[in-house]
Parts: sequence; structure tokens; C-alpha cells
Amino acid sequence: SPGQMNCSISLPISSYFGLGLLVVGVLVLSLRLKEIKLKASLWMIISAIFITATYEFLAKVASTNLSFLNVISLNFIFLGLTTSLVILHKKSRIRLKQEIVNYKWAILNEGATIIASFVAFLPLILLPVTFVAAVASIQPLIVLFFEKNFNKSLKIVRDKNYLRKLIALALIVIGVILLYIPELLNLL
Repeated sequence: SPGQMNCSISLPISSYFGLGLLVVGVLVLSLRLKEIKLKASLWMIISAIFITATYEFLAKVASTNLSFLNVISLNFIFLGLTTSLVILHKKSRIRLKQEIVNYKWAILNEGATIIASFVAFLPLILLPVTFVAAVASIQPLIVLFFEKNFNKSLKIVRDKNYLRKLIALALIVIGVILLYIPELLNLL
């Protein structure tokens, strides 16, 4: 009848199972953060998920409507503008003066950011965002590998229970892949 909306969504069972694994993985990570008393909570993790998803979606929109080099240029312009707002925060300005001695790490980070932007936007131009997101879900596992292998020299990790992190991240990655299986199969 007029005025009624049909909101029927049909997903395969693998997608529901994947969503369940994803939620369990996020909860395991959240509980681990509470155990080691990090000042992070479930809302921070959920926010990070939604912000990243929004970024990937908007990146796809931008890469569909603009040329590749314009997307990259605009991305860096707005990244610079938003991060330069830190200068307006007094405590951040004071800490910046103290941290300037670590400029080599900043240069290394910015170089990696530039490379990552090129690598991230190119697949978004050529492939559906759901496929790129499913493949990108593997990224935390690579970060965990770096954490484990470089922590002795850099001392960057407080929580050294790598197996527990690996299990939570594996649940998330498998969940995302299962969630996107219909999309991934359509691409083949």
C-alpha cells in the first residue's frame, strides 16, 4: 500500500555469521583494553570502525568523481588543514616543542602516509569499496606483526599478550571476510 516502505534485506547465513565473529572480536579487544587498564573503551573502538568506514566510503565517492591526482592532492590538503588545528591547542603546542627532536619519526610517518594514500586510493578507483574494505581488514594483523617484531628495539607496546590480540584480530578479519563473501564472489 502507498506510504509503506519495504525494508526487507536478505543476506546469506555466512554474512550473519561473519557479523557475529566481528562483534565477538571487537568485544574481546575491548575487554582486553579494560584488563590492561588502557584509557580506551568500547565506544572508542566502535567510533574508530564507523569513522574508518565513512572515510573509505567517502574516499570511494571522491575517487569515482575526481581524477586520481586530484583526490590525492585534496586528501593531503585537508589532512594538513585538520592536523594543523593542533597548533591552536596550548598543551599540544608545548608538547610539540618538546617532541621536535623526534622529527625523523615524523618524516618517516609522513612518507608512509603518502605511500599509503597512493596505495589506498588506486584500488578504490578500480574496485568496489566493499572489496577494498574486506582486503584492508587484514591490516591490523600486519600491525600486530610489526608490534611483535619491533617492540624490543622501539618499546612501543604495553600489552605483550600477542596471542590474545591475534585471536581477537583474526575473529574480526574472518568476520569481515564472511560478511563480504557475497560481494567478493560477485567480483569473481
